[in-house]
Amino acid sequence: MAYSAPAVTRDSHRFSVAGLLNLLVTYVVWGSTYLAIRVAVREGAGWGPFWLGATRTLAAAAVLFAFNALRGARLKPTRVELGILAATGILLWVGGNGAVNWAEQRIDSGLAALIVGTMPIWVALMESMIDRRRPSFLLSVSLVVGF
Repeated sequence: MAYSAPAVTRDSHRFSVAGLLNLLVTYVVWGSTYLAIRVAVREGAGWGPFWLGATRTLAAAAVLFAFNALRGARLKPTRVELGILAATGILLWVGGNGAVNWAEQRIDSGLAALIVGTMPIWVALMESMIDRRRPSFLLSVSLVVGF
C-alpha cells in the first residue's frame, strides 16, 4: 500500500492556544534554567552544585513516577536496562549537568547556556569523525539555523 501524505487544510496551519501555552512554558523553563542554576550555586546561596543537581533530578523522577502511577503504568526494567539507566544517569546527570552546575559557580549563566547550546554541533562533528564522512547539507543548515 502506497503512503499518502495527510491533506493540508487551512485549519491545519492555525496555532492552538494550548500549543502556544506549551511553547511559552517551554521557553520560560528552558530559558531560565541556567540563570536559576547560577542563582542557586552562587556564594552563600546554600546549594552545592551536585546537591542541586541531585535534588532537581530526584524531584523530576518523583513527578514522572507519580504520573505513571496515576495512569496505572508499571515500570519493570530488566537488569540490563538498570545497568544502562545507571550508566546514563552517571554520565549525563553527574558528568554533564553536574559539570554545568559546578562551572556556574565560576562563569556567567549566559556563557554556560551558550556553551551547552553548541552541543548539537559537537555531536555532529564527533559523529562525522567516527563515521568518516561529512555532515549532510541539510544537517549543516539545520545546525546553523538552530544555533
